[in-house]
Amino acid sequence: LEFRRVLFRSDLRFANECDVIRKHGGKVVLLTRGEEAKGDAHASENSLDDYPFDAVIDNAAMTKSQQLDAAVTYLRESFQLS
Repeated sequence: LEFRRVLFRSDLRFANECDVIRKHGGKVVLLTRGEEAKGDAHASENSLDDYPFDAVIDNAAMTKSQQLDAAVTYLRESFQLS
């Protein structure tokens, strides 16, 4: 049997954090908050605006449970997990 671990890391704010995850074979998924959440000028809030995410999930109308389900579904398909 081959065992794989899945780790969720929330609240990444800078490209170097995302790059470390990718370096170790991980995927970086952006959960958006809709257009109304944009506008913060602080570097930690906009430094990933142009980052090439592996997937983007628009969670503006999702519950926390739906957000998790969408992320898990993407990761299962991406890593071919059952």
